[in-house]
Amino acid sequence: MTCHPHGEHEDDAETEFLSVYLELMSKAVRARAIFDIFLMSREGVPSSLFMKRCVRMYPPGCHSTLWGFRRFVDWKDLEDYCFVKDDGRVTLMWAVVVVNPAPTIPVPPSDMGTHLGSLLLDGAVGTDVSFVVDRGETFRAQRVLLAARSPVFKAELFGLMMEAKASSVVVHDIDPETFKAMLVFMYTDNLTAGDVGTTEMFRSLLVAADRYALDRLKLLCAQKLLDNVSMDILTTMIDFAETYNCPELKNKCVEFAMAEGKFNKFGQSMMNAAAQKHIGCLGYLLAFSLLLSSC
Repeated sequence: MTCHPHGEHEDDAETEFLSVYLELMSKAVRARAIFDIFLMSREGVPSSLFMKRCVRMYPPGCHSTLWGFRRFVDWKDLEDYCFVKDDGRVTLMWAVVVVNPAPTIPVPPSDMGTHLGSLLLDGAVGTDVSFVVDRGETFRAQRVLLAARSPVFKAELFGLMMEAKASSVVVHDIDPETFKAMLVFMYTDNLTAGDVGTTEMFRSLLVAADRYALDRLKLLCAQKLLDNVSMDILTTMIDFAETYNCPELKNKCVEFAMAEGKFNKFGQSMMNAAAQKHIGCLGYLLAFSLLLSSC
């Protein structure tokens, strides 16, 4: 404990204050300290009026080892509230609790996706259904896993649809690359395309995610599309988001236009596109009209 009756430095402008600090003496340890300090009355009773608490985490190698209160109490208050004894002494009570971190055992991150992904790569292990997509490419999978990930696959493979009893299912309107990326996500919960995927690929994957009710995949694709959005394709992107029920992408595109300071021009282009190609909806046109009138 460090106490400076008249401030930390004698030439300090705040010499009328009593300063108190807690100092960590060991430099190479991690510690969390709870530091309470009270003024004691002449009768030896802790004062609730002049009490302060400090909670401090000291990481290993911490350079700032002093922590406390530069202005704990004004000497004028000490005298006014009769904390100064007849011999000029002031009594402080300190309480320090050092909380050591609980011992831990390092646990590696989950690798369940890796194990499940290996089932997809090794198509001979436990597969009970195959999917034939465009160009005749075939993918084998496990029904129960697909059903657990997608309510659409659950209804298709375990419901009353004819695919429930079929060992092979023909999938229309989806290319092999997109279907494979979707399966990999369903097994691993990772978007394997990462940063190398093209805008067109993420658009196709978002369409597939919407088709099979894979909400997380849909949002991941929406973020990838948003990362590459520009004013040149903004109108098309909003129409795409509207078509495939992705309000998160649609709203962020509008925010992007406003942040770019070109909302007036963008709103007009949206209205022109809607009039010429019948894209969007009446509600959006009305909203744009109101916003344009206020710009």
